[in-house]
Amino acid sequence: AALVYSLGSHTVFQGIFYALVPLAEKARSPLMATLVCNLCLCLLVSFGVDALQDDLPAHLTHSLRWALGGFGVFVYGVFWVMFLAQGNGWKNDTRAATAGMVALLAAAAFTGWQRRAITRPALLTALGLLLFLELGMGNVYQMPHREKNLRNVPIMASDRPWVAAVRKLGPNVRVQMSNEDRPHNFGDWNGVDVWHDYLASLTANIKKMYLHEGRTRELFGVKYFLGAQSKPTEEWGEVVHTDEAGGFKIYLNRRAMPRAWAVHELVAAKTYQESRRFMDDSSFDFRRRAFLEPRQPRQALPVLERCPGAADEVRIMRRVSNHVAMWADLECGGMVILSDTYYPGWEAAIDGRPVTIHEAYGSIRGVVASKGKHWIEMRYRPWSVYLGFALSLAGLIAAMVVSRLDRAPDSDPRKPSTNGLR
Repeated sequence: AALVYSLGSHTVFQGIFYALVPLAEKARSPLMATLVCNLCLCLLVSFGVDALQDDLPAHLTHSLRWALGGFGVFVYGVFWVMFLAQGNGWKNDTRAATAGMVALLAAAAFTGWQRRAITRPALLTALGLLLFLELGMGNVYQMPHREKNLRNVPIMASDRPWVAAVRKLGPNVRVQMSNEDRPHNFGDWNGVDVWHDYLASLTANIKKMYLHEGRTRELFGVKYFLGAQSKPTEEWGEVVHTDEAGGFKIYLNRRAMPRAWAVHELVAAKTYQESRRFMDDSSFDFRRRAFLEPRQPRQALPVLERCPGAADEVRIMRRVSNHVAMWADLECGGMVILSDTYYPGWEAAIDGRPVTIHEAYGSIRGVVASKGKHWIEMRYRPWSVYLGFALSLAGLIAAMVVSRLDRAPDSDPRKPSTNGLR
């Protein structure tokens, strides 16, 4: 199944996987499923090694070396036909020919072992080396030369002043950079929250947010822009720092929202078009109002208390990939907003009591809190993780049971043995 799935859109089964298998749509590169296939092949290889240790029957060894030799001849025959068909020229990838060469060499190794020319340890060593040779053609073929194709390495080596400057801006800041200045994955490489950086995947609600627009960046708290050769858009009109050593400047957008805040007014966005209208309307104040998209046609909005001019205080105390802790002091009941992606699997608690997480502004998380001081926590606990753990544990227990049964004695110990001894 993993091998078929790794073929991606080249098979008719890809749509079936996406329709029936949970979370399959989150896989950015189905080719990575070959790792699962290789893991299963390792188990089969271990059985093969055990069989060699127990001495294969002569007819099986004979059949195996002929099958390997025939496969190798077939592969090279196909390549020869394709070579002639292209007018004695070759413009395609030749790595597949390695499989034919490995098959022929493996057949030769089995032939030498069957004729007592090599020992069993020598056969296993040869097969292991051939395995690494075949796998290496697929795994390291595109690894670039450090002096030719790794052009980003010198740039990555100069990241230190950029990282230090971001750290000085304060905790939990979100910045934007240009690919002209930092072409590599600066955010993940240095543990910095960078807007519009490289991603393994993107949720549908974030994709709808028009990420290139200034209002969206303001909502998500993209307060600073770091640039050397590149210049920011007009929203970052103030230079707050010039780093002579790194050769870059830091620009500030004072209209950007903090990473967490509180609102006391909610409006309903019944359609996506209404959500876009609120996002595009510069008079819609994110600091005072939020919009929610009801999950059902007649679903009522949470009830908030209005207190004009409230000086609420919200602080992020801890933030990691799967856990966020905040402290909030509200002058009246409101919704505490965190400008991080809303996604199923997140759970929230206020002062230890579970609460519902709402999808505020169509993409980020919000919880309703009453007047006063509160400790708010959000944890990512998707059911798929627990289901995967349960299935893995069940598979491990089943393997232990099968292994135990396999070691059971073949004969009844209460019966007399064949040599007359009890």
